[in-house]
Amino acid sequence: MIAGLHIRGMLFAAGLFLPLSVEAQMTETSPFSTVLSAWNEPDETVRRALIDDALSVDFTYDDVHRNAPLTSRVAFEDFLTQFRANVSGITVRLDGPPEVLRGTARFRFIMERDGAPFSRGTYFATLDEDGKINRMIGFMDQEPSR
Repeated sequence: MIAGLHIRGMLFAAGLFLPLSVEAQMTETSPFSTVLSAWNEPDETVRRALIDDALSVDFTYDDVHRNAPLTSRVAFEDFLTQFRANVSGITVRLDGPPEVLRGTARFRFIMERDGAPFSRGTYFATLDEDGKINRMIGFMDQEPSR
């Protein structure tokens, strides 16, 4: 491995600028933390901006509690609005670093109520060429406590 300096998606090493892979560029402002932040955002305008930043225009979403996938960012935004209305006091965050391999990711999340774990799950996602999530599928590792 060549040690080097990371500058805006490029690696400067051995006197050359080399492009970093999407995997090497994932940070706390990755599409994964951004989309989870959208779950927590009460302001609809800010939530829409987070969704637009993290998700591709051809985004689809599914999870084990859905009868059918959501097939647009607008449908996902409506889903988050309904979730926030029905389950108050819940925050969602990454539960460890995402793992990305050739455009496919696995990232764990934790839902908390008043700072205490409420449930945990895992998302699998695919990324488009711009590093945005274009498909996201969720599974529960620990169902919500009542």
